[in-house]
Amino acid sequence: MNARWRAPVTFVIAGAAVFAFAACADDGRAPDPAIDDEGGVIPPNDGGPAIDADSDAGAEAGPPRTCSDHGWCSTTLPPDHSLRGVWSDGAGVIWAVSEEGAVLRLSAGAGAWTVHATLSGPLHAIWGSGPLDVWVGGDEGLYRGRGATSAALAFQPNATPGDATIGITSIWGTGPNDVWAVGGKMQDEETAVSRVLRFTGATTDAGATWTLDPVGTSPYAFTKVWGTTASGVWIGGSNTNPFGHSAAVYRRPAGAPAFAKLTSFAFDPRDGVDSGVLGEFTTGGASGNDVWIAGKSLGFSPGLWRGTSTDGATFAWSHVARHLDDHRLEAIWGTSSTDAWAAGDYGRLRRWNGSTWTQAALMTGKFPITAPLHAIWGSSATDLWVVGDGIALHFDPTKAKK
Repeated sequence: MNARWRAPVTFVIAGAAVFAFAACADDGRAPDPAIDDEGGVIPPNDGGPAIDADSDAGAEAGPPRTCSDHGWCSTTLPPDHSLRGVWSDGAGVIWAVSEEGAVLRLSAGAGAWTVHATLSGPLHAIWGSGPLDVWVGGDEGLYRGRGATSAALAFQPNATPGDATIGITSIWGTGPNDVWAVGGKMQDEETAVSRVLRFTGATTDAGATWTLDPVGTSPYAFTKVWGTTASGVWIGGSNTNPFGHSAAVYRRPAGAPAFAKLTSFAFDPRDGVDSGVLGEFTTGGASGNDVWIAGKSLGFSPGLWRGTSTDGATFAWSHVARHLDDHRLEAIWGTSSTDAWAAGDYGRLRRWNGSTWTQAALMTGKFPITAPLHAIWGSSATDLWVVGDGIALHFDPTKAKK
């Protein structure tokens, strides 16, 4: 069973969570036309590999590049790992999890990632409250990593209530005693089931005690959870039924006792909520006044929905269209209302500057990156990671081409 369920027609949210991008520039098709989405321009064919193609001319004359024109730098991974989640402990150690069941670790100054632990089943999510308390989620449930030092973390399975066949696909929390984990799947062609779990600090000899939140009984397969201390907790999911595909986002405002479904979108998202991000992520706190969601409208047109707020409580939503040929979006991460990143299939990575989404240059060698990108994590606007199939890139603007 793979808990990372996808609806028959792909849907994405900006935050994982999610981006779809146009096909390869050499696939024989004419370039996609530019799109004016309320001031946002998407370059022909997403502006992908062509952005730093010229910079690779004559590469044989010098050492191979490790950073792209825009400052995205490659790192060395063990072979045959498809990374699904990434997180940093803030103390110089980067963690990632893979579809192959590995927890990988990269220490500051180290030349390459190492496999820190091998767990049971595919892994999809990782989040920690600090260097010595890290949670991992996958098809087989939740694991908690604890130890005297970061290098000594031991990951142990943690029992959780609910249907054990529903794996964990997303984890987020505000601290060591406030952690959320979600997972969902289609039980049959018409029935979506979920587990929405919360840990509030209670422990026994068997480990952390998680409880099921009642929102998990809603008719959606929830696959993403995200939030901020100011705006609360957000979850997204999707469903199929005799009338088609549908998706929904639920929010539990800070201090509220329960989740409520958002009904104020300019256009209803369709076909699965795959990732979400609240803006204003900074190392000093988060206001959560900027939210991005990606998906498809009721007419199956790909788009992005942006929610803005002045108080973190009431949000106004606007819609930004995307080209019909855009690929699936997998992840979105924001640091402010004028700085957000979105990643997805076919190695596409875009940046929001407050008015426009533009394609980032990722090439570090002779060929464009075409691997799917699945997750983004950052501590600030100048410290971000994006990971995917056989790839882990670090954003270092000091390495950008001047």
